[in-house]
Amino acid sequence: MIHDWIKSMFAPDGFVLWGFEIWQIVGLAVLIALAWIIGWIISAVLLAVFRKTLAKWGHAAEVAVPIRRAIRPLGLMLAFILTALFCRTLELPNDVHEATILVLRIVVILFGTLAAFRLSDLLTLRMRFAADATESQLDDALVPLADKAIKFVVILTGFVIALQTLGFNIAALLAGVSIGGLALAFAAQDTIKNVFGSAMIFIDRPFQIGDWIVFEGGEGVVEEIGFRSTRLRTPANSLITVPNGRLADMTLDNLGLRTFRRYREIISVPYDTPPDTMLTFMEGIREIIRQHPLTVNDADRMQVHFFKFEPSALSILMVMHFAVPTWPEELQAREEINLAVLRLAREMNISFAFPTQTVHIQSMPKGNA
Repeated sequence: MIHDWIKSMFAPDGFVLWGFEIWQIVGLAVLIALAWIIGWIISAVLLAVFRKTLAKWGHAAEVAVPIRRAIRPLGLMLAFILTALFCRTLELPNDVHEATILVLRIVVILFGTLAAFRLSDLLTLRMRFAADATESQLDDALVPLADKAIKFVVILTGFVIALQTLGFNIAALLAGVSIGGLALAFAAQDTIKNVFGSAMIFIDRPFQIGDWIVFEGGEGVVEEIGFRSTRLRTPANSLITVPNGRLADMTLDNLGLRTFRRYREIISVPYDTPPDTMLTFMEGIREIIRQHPLTVNDADRMQVHFFKFEPSALSILMVMHFAVPTWPEELQAREEINLAVLRLAREMNISFAFPTQTVHIQSMPKGNA
């Protein structure tokens, strides 16, 4: 009916624009407008269905964002599909009809790829929720890698479908790519090395996200492990990006995997400190370490001894280990131990030595003056 009404209202008068008669141009515009409205309605329905279904995941606010971003291109894709289906009613010439259908197909592929690209964020969210529910840090590092891989596959699939729609021979293109791939491999040796380095990091797991590592050239907390590189936050709060190929070949010191944190300190007291006072002072330090709630009380991990004779002081070696997971907690424990030792020294009237020198002045004979 709409077709007949448009044709009667805009009767052909011989005027043709780019292969279209007036009524066909108006009909195409009406068809696109109707399809757009129908697509908008379908988008609203899909949005409600998605929200209701995915609400079971929890995190409703986070889930709603990728849904809203994906629904719009999905609705536009459906609108152009409807336009292509009803395009035949416009009685276009065969060559114009085929060109119009080809353009509509490319537009459908474009919006479909965009919708799939944005919907992949839902899968990424699902993986992140699952990773957050586990104690392992490995899955936390895999989530961004999986997200990039999924998006790459979506874009590649859309590109291949578009090429097929345009009439390209995909098999011939793949053959050409395989030949050129050898030259590309030589040009991208470092990139390939970094990808294999990433694989070795995930297989061997020398560190995880959140670990503090020391490597050749720097140190920092691991924030992200990517396909090509790893990003670390330094003590100066700057961000270091290190290629995974280099990290895989380096000797790494993973401070994040320490079972205990060692604290070693030298306490210097004056030479005039009596031996009995030294013994009492050292036993008092041992008791302070034993009583602290965060120290390890194994005999091998707690040492307090008269260490050696320094040029200007008597040295007491103090070694202990803290069972704490983070650097701030270690600093707090060190402070508590140091203050307790300082109070003990004040109670026993023991002073701390500092470098001194004794200068002897000998008067010269009067005859040599």
